[in-house]
Parts: sequence; C-alpha cells; structure tokens
Amino acid sequence: MFSTESALQNSPLVLGFTPPVLAKLATYTSMLQYATDQAIITEGQPSENLFVLVKGQIVVEKVGSQGQRVLIAEVDQPGSFFGELALVDIQAHSATVRCSVASVFVVLPKAHLVDFFAEFPQAQMTMILNILRVISQRMRMANDRVVELAQLPAF
Repeated sequence: MFSTESALQNSPLVLGFTPPVLAKLATYTSMLQYATDQAIITEGQPSENLFVLVKGQIVVEKVGSQGQRVLIAEVDQPGSFFGELALVDIQAHSATVRCSVASVFVVLPKAHLVDFFAEFPQAQMTMILNILRVISQRMRMANDRVVELAQLPAF
C-alpha cells in the first residue's frame, strides 16, 4: 500500500518541498478510495478538499447547455491533482470529477492546509506557484483545443 508521503512526493503540487516539510504535510492528509463512476467532486458544490491521484483514473466533466455530460479531460497520471481552483478563487467547483475505475487519492482538506501554511508559510508560496504552473499548462492546452474547434467546418 502507499503512504501519503510517498504518494505526494511524485506530485507537481509539492515540487520544491524539502523532505521534512513534505513529511509534515503528509500528517495533515488522509488517503481515500472511491469506486468506479463515483463522483469525487461535483460541479457547483462548495470546495473543501484538494485531491492528488495515487492510483486509478478520473474523468473531468461539465454539464452542457442541454444537460448532457461534456468530457473535459481524462487523467490517469499518479501525482495529478484537482480541486486546486478553490484554493485560488474560493468558488464552487467548476466541474465534476468522477472515477472511471476504482481509484485512490491523497486528500488535503483546505482547513488543514490553513494550519500547515501557518506553520510553513514558504510552503504556501511554493504550492501556489506549483498550482499556477499546472493551471498555465492546462490553459495552454485549452487554448490549443479552442483553435482546433474553431477550425472545424460548420454544419
């Protein structure tokens, strides 16, 4: 089985953390397993946790204008994280994330992160910069996708 510390060390979320700081962060976390097709976070709901994928696969979906599920992304890379936008903008979830197979996650409750950041303020800046790097990568991919869609022939 995985320890939360070993699962976190492979995540871009904690890139630059020293081993003692990473070990301390791990004490603020828990590990949870979700079943196939189980929603981990739901679009429009308040955000309380940041998640790091340990094992499994997730899909990110939004509800379309006709009420249909629209696939945004599929993620199966251990160390990938989601739920981070709530740390930045303090709004409800912008998408639903569900497991496409049984999956395991490290869960970082926002309330516990506040305590961790109070003890390690430099870690907060490091984590925010890491989050922004990943958001930037996602934005670039989304921009490329918009261009692809704009070039599709009209019906």
